[in-house]
Amino acid sequence: MLDPADKIRVALCDDHELFRRGVAEMLSLAGDVEVIGEAVTHEEAVALVCGLEPDVVLLDLEMPGGTMGPTSRGGRMLALSPPPSPLATGDRAQ
Repeated sequence: MLDPADKIRVALCDDHELFRRGVAEMLSLAGDVEVIGEAVTHEEAVALVCGLEPDVVLLDLEMPGGTMGPTSRGGRMLALSPPPSPLATGDRAQ
């Protein structure tokens, strides 16, 4: 059994419940992934991501409450994550 700290923390943000349930079920089979929250609207997604700081966000770009920026008008989206901490990876400067 994996330590909960070693699991990939995922947020599901989509207004379709059946889709969220299916994705959550598939991710649970991986064993090293934990769905830490779900959002149904744009506002809920922003609050969820800011509050829980997941490792990965699966995001529907056109949820109720607004779109997620220029992506809905033909733009592109870039998602960045901070680099892993040396303490988290076990790498220490000599």
